[in-house]
Amino acid sequence: MSSISHPTRRAVMVGAGAVLAAGSTSACLPLDGADQERSGAADPDRRRVEAMAAQIEELQALLAATALAHPPLGTRLAALRECHTAHHRVLVGDATPTPSSTPSTVPNDPSSADPATVPASARAAMTRVRTTEEAHVSALAAAAAMSQSGALARLFAVLAAGVEQHLAVLTGTGES
Repeated sequence: MSSISHPTRRAVMVGAGAVLAAGSTSACLPLDGADQERSGAADPDRRRVEAMAAQIEELQALLAATALAHPPLGTRLAALRECHTAHHRVLVGDATPTPSSTPSTVPNDPSSADPATVPASARAAMTRVRTTEEAHVSALAAAAAMSQSGALARLFAVLAAGVEQHLAVLTGTGES
């Protein structure tokens, strides 16, 4: 399975490189309150980045809870968890997540993930994971389409493609 995660890691690195080559996203994201006051509102791209980072935190919690509730699935989900960790790092760096306006129902800390929130059957749990991940891919695609920054739009598209690759492997449609 390590050969499967390698292309995804490469895609994340390419996406991060595209952002760096086209200019840092910080150029389009306000870094302080003064910038927000001048514009009259928070930058929409900054809100998109924060929303996607919060969504990734929720996905990480779901994957952690699923792995705890169904240990055999933990191995199958490990590469997807690594993918989300890399995506979160690309979006917000190593910063500690800030509380979002819609807090996660399950904390991001894998040791405190509640396996009781996961369906009892492994098949139903994987269906929930796939459905949630597909919604995330759609949200990333929408964020890409609505981004004001071209570099950020490309980054969101690359992140969506990376998750889509992992979903193909999970559903058995990926190439070996």
